Amino acid sequence: MSNKQEARRRDAPPSDAIKASIGAIVTAVPEGKTPFAVAFPLPESVTADLTAKTSITFSLSYWKGDTPLEFGQVVALEKIQRFTHGWRAKLARPVEPTNSSKQ
Repeated sequence: MSNKQEARRRDAPPSDAIKASIGAIVTAVPEGKTPFAVAFPLPESVTADLTAKTSITFSLSYWKGDTPLEFGQVVALEKIQRFTHGWRAKLARPVEPTNSSKQ
């Protein structure tokens, strides 16, 4: 792989889910607008384009958790796309413990 191809790959947004922390939940929105949440990538999900300070928003209608979203909660964001005014995720779900050490 050439240096140019490697740089392009490194700068591309993640295609898989990334882990992020909820920084804000905005429910007080004008009539006709959709409540949304703002999340920030965790260190293990940071890329050249998505730094720890990059905000990623998603509509609360895209939340797939069984319980309401909470400030500080770690979530998995998927289907992330870049728009003129920032990054958006089209799917958000809670991060749950893995069962890899099941006894």
